[in-house]
Amino acid sequence: MIVEILSRVGSSSCVQLFSAKTVCKSFLMFSEDPLVVKRISLDNYSAVPWGNTMVSFYNRCLLSGNPQAIFRLGLYLYFDANDIQLGLQKIKEATNHKLLESVYVYGLIMFASNQNEAKNIVLEMLNQTFSAESLDLVVTVRRKRFSVKLAV
Repeated sequence: MIVEILSRVGSSSCVQLFSAKTVCKSFLMFSEDPLVVKRISLDNYSAVPWGNTMVSFYNRCLLSGNPQAIFRLGLYLYFDANDIQLGLQKIKEATNHKLLESVYVYGLIMFASNQNEAKNIVLEMLNQTFSAESLDLVVTVRRKRFSVKLAV
């Protein structure tokens, strides 16, 4: 039960998760569980990991199947490492976890490929993943979060 609680805390705020880790040794131990690492939010972290500690943390997230880490790896492979096939595969893998950013980027790439069947696949994926109301709500929240980061 503690792992489930810590994973939900980490999915909304990694800062709060790290604060919870300082409460006691058992919270510290449970926060290293793969489920917690899989659900942790990477919103407050740089897209590019700097330093050995961050690289190690990102690798743990990737091994745990964290959708945000998989998506970031896909972006790196697709745009920086020129490994388009593997990068697109990783971005698509993150879309299977219903990560909004990955669905959006994957959709843009598919629309840019100018293939009619790819466009239909993306539209179907968006319809299956999000209802119209939830998609509008999530996009609005993400825009507000992004504009706050720009203002700071």
